[in-house]
Amino acid sequence: MTRPWYLAGALASLVGCTVPTPQLVVSPSPDNGTAALEAFRAACPHLLARTSPHHRSESWQAPCATASKVQPAAFGQFLNRHFRPVTLGDGRGLATGYFLPELPAHRAPAAGLDPVLGPPRRPCAPCPPRAAIRAGALQGLAPVLAWMDPVDLFVLQVQGSGVVRFDDGERLRLSFAGHNGHAYVGVGAWLRAGGAIPPGSGLDAIRAWLERHPHRRDELLNRNPRWVFFRVVGQDEPFPVGALGSPLVPWASVAVDPAHMPMGAMVEVALTLDGQPVRRFLVAADAGAAIRGPNRLDIFTGHGPEAERTASRLQVPARVRIWLPKGAS
Repeated sequence: MTRPWYLAGALASLVGCTVPTPQLVVSPSPDNGTAALEAFRAACPHLLARTSPHHRSESWQAPCATASKVQPAAFGQFLNRHFRPVTLGDGRGLATGYFLPELPAHRAPAAGLDPVLGPPRRPCAPCPPRAAIRAGALQGLAPVLAWMDPVDLFVLQVQGSGVVRFDDGERLRLSFAGHNGHAYVGVGAWLRAGGAIPPGSGLDAIRAWLERHPHRRDELLNRNPRWVFFRVVGQDEPFPVGALGSPLVPWASVAVDPAHMPMGAMVEVALTLDGQPVRRFLVAADAGAAIRGPNRLDIFTGHGPEAERTASRLQVPARVRIWLPKGAS
């Protein structure tokens, strides 16, 4: 799943931020042992089958074999037995959030709607940018799955997966199936840089700006040339899944930069949300175009309106530590 467009550039908006970040503690005692184990168990088949130059599947054999038998109350013992903590730099990072949206869609084209496209039938390299695709550059060259309001489609594309709901009540589950090869540009960062929305603001602020400036909608959306293609997910398939291939678990799955954190790693995070301290263990199971650098986290908050509201508010400094299998180099 690609990551939220309204959070891209949030790191820059936090430069000089004086909000204190909570301190990590030595003894693992998270408030989400059950969810963390669920996310890790779901990741294990993919970790054991994964092949890459920097991944050793044998390092995951012992923790994966044990995880199926561990009770949530024994999560700390499991972690200390099979993993070792590693801090990247000073451990200071940025935590944001993403969610699984459910959005209205239409079966037929109409004025003011954009197409939800599957991958082009013939590869294009490079594919046209967003503005050209919206103008019909791929008409007849890629399957149309649905038609949507342009802003709703933009949100769906940057979240990477979602559910679209037709007028007759039928729902389609859509998952990321590639993109047009153009660089991702965060439109939220552009609005913040120009003072159009406050620093640290999220999706609600961007939607409010669009309501005040409807004539500038296309200008804003087309600033991001990347276009995401989708596929329909069958009812018998796990959904949503992250870049690792495992199902995402709310507040236990996180997107990271694989150049700095390996897929499958346990990620310990301490942050403050709405004035309350939060400490969680998450599984690195996803990645995204806007998630770059060490200690940069994007936490999956779940599905529905509350998950969306939480993701929009979740733009906070964090303390981060990763836990790697003891057999990993």
